[in-house]
Amino acid sequence: MKGLAILIWLLWYRPAFGVDAIDFSRIDDQKSVDHALYLADQDGIVTVESLVSSSESAFKDSGGKNLSFGWTKAVYWVKLPVTNTGNESIQKLLEISWPLLDSIKIFIYDGRELVEQFNLGDKLPFNSRLIHATSFVVPIIVPSGSQHDIYLQVSSTSSVQIPMTLWDPIYYYEVASRFIAAQAFYYGAMVVMMGYNFFIFLASRKLAYFIYVCFVASYVILQSSLKGISFQYVWPNNTSLSDYAISFGGSVAVLFVLLFAYVFLRIDQSSFDKLRKVLKFEIGIGLVFITFCAVAPYSLAIKPLAGFTVVAILTALVAGVIQFSNGLKQARYYILAWLALITGTTTFLLKQFGVLPLNFFTEYAMQIGSFLEVLLLSFALADQLNVMREKLQVANRGLEKLVASIQTQVDQKTQEIRTILNTIQQGIFMIMPGENCIHGDYSAHSEVILGARDLSGKDVFEIFLSHTELAEEELDQIRTVLSLTIGEPQLAFEMNSHLLPNEVIYHQRDLTLSLELDWQPVVDDDDDQIEKILVSIRDITDLKRLKDESHKNEQELMIVSEILDVKREKFLSFWRYLSEVLDDLEIFEHRDDITQGDLDHLRRSMHTVKGNARQLCLVHLSHAIHEFEESLNDDVRTVGRNIKPAADRLMAVCTVYRKVACDKLAIIGDDNRTQKIPYQIARIWLLEIDRWGLHESGNLKSLLKDVKQKSLEAAYSTFAEYIRDLAKGTEKLAADLGKVAPSFLINGDAYFLSDEGQRFLDRVMIHLIRNSLDHGIESPQERISRGKVEGGTISVKISPSDRGYEIVYRDDGRGLNIPTLRNICETTPGSLLALCSVIFRPGLTTASTVTLVSGRGVGLDAVKLETESFGGRIEIELDHHDLSKEFVSFQFRLYLPTHLIKENQNLVAA
Repeated sequence: MKGLAILIWLLWYRPAFGVDAIDFSRIDDQKSVDHALYLADQDGIVTVESLVSSSESAFKDSGGKNLSFGWTKAVYWVKLPVTNTGNESIQKLLEISWPLLDSIKIFIYDGRELVEQFNLGDKLPFNSRLIHATSFVVPIIVPSGSQHDIYLQVSSTSSVQIPMTLWDPIYYYEVASRFIAAQAFYYGAMVVMMGYNFFIFLASRKLAYFIYVCFVASYVILQSSLKGISFQYVWPNNTSLSDYAISFGGSVAVLFVLLFAYVFLRIDQSSFDKLRKVLKFEIGIGLVFITFCAVAPYSLAIKPLAGFTVVAILTALVAGVIQFSNGLKQARYYILAWLALITGTTTFLLKQFGVLPLNFFTEYAMQIGSFLEVLLLSFALADQLNVMREKLQVANRGLEKLVASIQTQVDQKTQEIRTILNTIQQGIFMIMPGENCIHGDYSAHSEVILGARDLSGKDVFEIFLSHTELAEEELDQIRTVLSLTIGEPQLAFEMNSHLLPNEVIYHQRDLTLSLELDWQPVVDDDDDQIEKILVSIRDITDLKRLKDESHKNEQELMIVSEILDVKREKFLSFWRYLSEVLDDLEIFEHRDDITQGDLDHLRRSMHTVKGNARQLCLVHLSHAIHEFEESLNDDVRTVGRNIKPAADRLMAVCTVYRKVACDKLAIIGDDNRTQKIPYQIARIWLLEIDRWGLHESGNLKSLLKDVKQKSLEAAYSTFAEYIRDLAKGTEKLAADLGKVAPSFLINGDAYFLSDEGQRFLDRVMIHLIRNSLDHGIESPQERISRGKVEGGTISVKISPSDRGYEIVYRDDGRGLNIPTLRNICETTPGSLLALCSVIFRPGLTTASTVTLVSGRGVGLDAVKLETESFGGRIEIELDHHDLSKEFVSFQFRLYLPTHLIKENQNLVAA
């Protein structure tokens, strides 16, 4: 129905002829948009898609008039065709210069294809604007030989005005800087007049001055809100305060207009009784308006306030004329002042209602009129300052004596400053305007730091900054900041100071120094212009070296603590595996024929070794490996080029670990091999016993069997011991995932792990446990709601099989999510077992984000490949085969060859 309504509306709307497209290639500096197509959507039902698909007959031609529609609830659409007949793409800036529009949506179409969209308006935070300006500015790019249609959707509770200008970007910023300067001049003048008259009030205690100051203050708030200045610089994130400031500030300003007229024109002494009653009545209305505007929405308050403003200003003017006719001479300046303000304000309001056209004079009429009013009222108050002038003359004579005394003190302070400059252990100098030369007054220590004498008049870039490690772009940036700030107001420095470096590396002959820099403007108090830039230099070379050494020692101490918390055998086994992976990485870096299989293998190896590092709480190493894993996300064609920085960082961390383990703890040797430890001696005994054989009889046979048994226990860990150690490391992993550490059901005291068996479990079990904690076992809250213990249980059991041994791994979580697996699969498998088997697929993950724990899709894929590489296999066994259910519980069964396990025959027999 809505689409039908739009169609009927577009057919009913009065047709208009099209307008010529604006050619970007013919715009030099700026072009005001005089002709545009527009339409008023009274019901707010029109969409941009309907406009794009319809002809231009739905629009009206502005006919060269400004798009100013007054206060209205209608949504206005504007269509502006632009083209580019040039030989290259052109960018222009589109400006809508009325800052009080609530919502502006800009759509740029190439034919019927949406190219770009912008959302603007004073109901959005200021920082959301693409270009920071009081008006609304967006970049428009038109390729060579193309035509785009720009659609604007505008609505507002304030007066709807759509003044548009197309700008050359460079020229726009030049004009914008002049606008800022003009606004700064205007508000500066207003603030100066406030301060001037406030001090006169303090001296004279005359109420007229205080009312005048209050009026100017409220008028400044009103003007800065109307121009968008306050929204940009005072409350950029408060989108409702601008409307409040306009209505409330305007009502306060009107009240003080009436009060000033009453007090300054001495209405209480007037013989014209009706005038006094009218003013008192309007003052009462003004108080009501202040209360009303403080609580009423802007859309409800602004229209009656605008009407009351016109009435109040006319009343104030009439009162001035009446009092002047009654002989109050000072009212002549008052009348001229209010005529200027009335003219400006009335012109502005008529523009707001759409009666007058939008141009420079009507746009800035209030500011021009208010500035003239301030000047004229100053003349009006001048008569009252004659007495004060005589008093000032007397004060000036006393001031001259004071100045002479101050000059003596200044000379004394100057000498003290020179003494400080000669003794302070810091480089201090000033940069002069023009050629960026060093001023003649600088600290003696500047010559020591810079390694040069007689710095006066020398180029700071040539003698200092060019010998730092700053890039050429950074040096050009410093030159630009100096040229833009010296000779300008202090605000220019504050806006650009973040571009100046705070720390540099300086090369002085054979020395390399770390220097800390501080840049401060030296401002002329008379004109508030920056004369010079003061630079302070502090040598922090020794301090940085101490910090670096302290950080290095702290890191080594933490790594020592991490390694000492790990069982020696565990660390050695981990280090052997890590060394193998790093050797593979070194080969990987130098190969030019890297395949996808090579990349997948490296990803699995890194993910496995990261899991082992986390299991052993080797925090720094696990973070370094995780960072390196990020570099492996690139395509196989580019990973070789991008891997080196991350690989170098990982190698550096591994070098620290190796140094600590070798030099400080003597766990591994200089050649990265593990040191000889007692359990290896036991393994030698086992080889000798096997060589002798167990064919002896009697006591010797029993003795050899007993020695073999004890050597076996000394040389190898049992399967149960290995899993128990692994279980201890799950507490931190579970905490990282917001879960409670699970309990473990374990057997296997009768089965010892060979070296290969332990390497196999190192590469497999960590993935299975992490998979259970991250995906299988539910959160504590969910488990409790299902009647389970909050921590969960993991069962790991080993037993002999036909061709070796088998490990059954299971957790008591909710199982596999069947709908999720079905969504991941490109095709639906024929059975539930086939569907669940996709969990072994490379790259498959159900995690939404990549973390230190999971999310890369290499866990169960690595388990399958590692199991097969050791001569085994892994199968998944389901508790049911019903595809219609949401979850299915399961267990893993791993079949292992015999060489991975050594049995304790005594315990097996038992």
